[in-house]
Amino acid sequence: MDALKLHDIKPLVEIPDNSIYLFFSLLALAAVAVAVGVWYLLKYMRREKAQNLQKVYLQKLKEIDTEQAKSAAYELTHYGNLLDKDHPQTKAYEMMVKQLESFKYKKQVGSFDSQTRQQIDYFVGLMDV
Repeated sequence: MDALKLHDIKPLVEIPDNSIYLFFSLLALAAVAVAVGVWYLLKYMRREKAQNLQKVYLQKLKEIDTEQAKSAAYELTHYGNLLDKDHPQTKAYEMMVKQLESFKYKKQVGSFDSQTRQQIDYFVGLMDV
């Protein structure tokens, strides 16, 4: 028998396989999505912590004993500086610090006068809103 020639069978054809590129691109996309998710989660957690610290600072500001003028002046300046403030609150803080300067840096100080107490109360009330 003669070798039959088959004309209907085609030779093997090479098929391009891009699945490895697809796999690695999806893997990179997933890694970027996870990184962005972790970043937003950390940002959210820091913001919550910062808001809680604002509440703590405000509470400490309210609890300051104003009978001891020198230590109260330092504490009011410190905790008032740590609070986040908008423009009117910043102005009130600056005015309060200006009035508290006379109670700092001296060995003996008297008690707060009525104008200074009023400025302190105004600032704390403004921050409490």
